[in-house]
Amino acid sequence: MRLVRSLALLLVCALVLAGCGGGDDGDGAGDATTTVADGEGQESGDDDALAEAAVLQLSDFPPGWTEGEAPDEDDSDEDDTFDACPELQAESEEIEEFETAEAESPQFSRGETTFVDSTVTVWEDEDAAERAFALFERDDVTDCLALAAKEGIEEEAGEALEVGQPVARESSAPDAGDEAIAFQITLPVTAEGTELVFYLDLLAVRGGRAGALLSLVNLGQPFDGALAQQLAETIAERMAA
Repeated sequence: MRLVRSLALLLVCALVLAGCGGGDDGDGAGDATTTVADGEGQESGDDDALAEAAVLQLSDFPPGWTEGEAPDEDDSDEDDTFDACPELQAESEEIEEFETAEAESPQFSRGETTFVDSTVTVWEDEDAAERAFALFERDDVTDCLALAAKEGIEEEAGEALEVGQPVARESSAPDAGDEAIAFQITLPVTAEGTELVFYLDLLAVRGGRAGALLSLVNLGQPFDGALAQQLAETIAERMAA
């Protein structure tokens, strides 16, 4: 699963008001970027199709949302979710060996300061999927996510903004899939003398041997909880199909 790069790009897009999430206004599904690894006991082609079909599509959103470009395939090779925490990252890389497919959605936006993207990963079996999800249940994961978000955004933005001290906490999990967990990172930033507060909501949902990570970014207040629940349910239903 990809986290740091996703959050960094979403937040920087919002800060510079560059319309990075804008684009296609159609109702059709966007093209996801898919990475496939040959697993044992499952047909990788089937897993490729499952991952690509499960990620978010423009039609999953209410009117007023737009679709950006699909992620670059060259940026889909390395899992950076726990990059700031060597122990967690090492465990994540071990479990990554059991991945059979992964797909990333395009970025979706409403206006210039609200963004969403999603990643769906499929593992060889349900045990591997449960092990991957369990990483998000560790006691040290909130501090790790806060540090990862801060470092990723600082690297992506350079001197364009000053990043304050983020605060991460576990938040209300969506009622979706076999198991789910949610985190909220409050991130103060200063851009050209203007102080802003972004809310980064992360939803991890597992369904069978597939798992999804949704990244939701909003300026000034947390992301709409009802829409977050709806998006999590949509992905969970597709993973179970």
